[in-house]
Amino acid sequence: MASLTAYIDGFNLYYGMKSKYRRKYLWLDPVDLICRLRPHDDVVLVRYFTAVVRGNAEATHNQLGYLDAMTARNGSRLDVRIGRFKHRTPCLPPVR
Repeated sequence: MASLTAYIDGFNLYYGMKSKYRRKYLWLDPVDLICRLRPHDDVVLVRYFTAVVRGNAEATHNQLGYLDAMTARNGSRLDVRIGRFKHRTPCLPPVR
């Protein structure tokens, strides 16, 4: 049995699951997911990286509620890292 720390990009997980399964797994527990994927390993920590949704108060509220619920459920096994979006400006002119 190996000790395991997993790193999850929350936005990629969310949008990947949403595009394939619609709303079925929107409240997916990331620690439980890793434990199911690696049943013979000791899941010590799951680091979940995300950024708070902007411009949609309901989505922000839902996201923060989800993060609070997952933190309460998993305690120290889940480490949520909240970053911020980086605004990008296009490097190339639009193709005509």
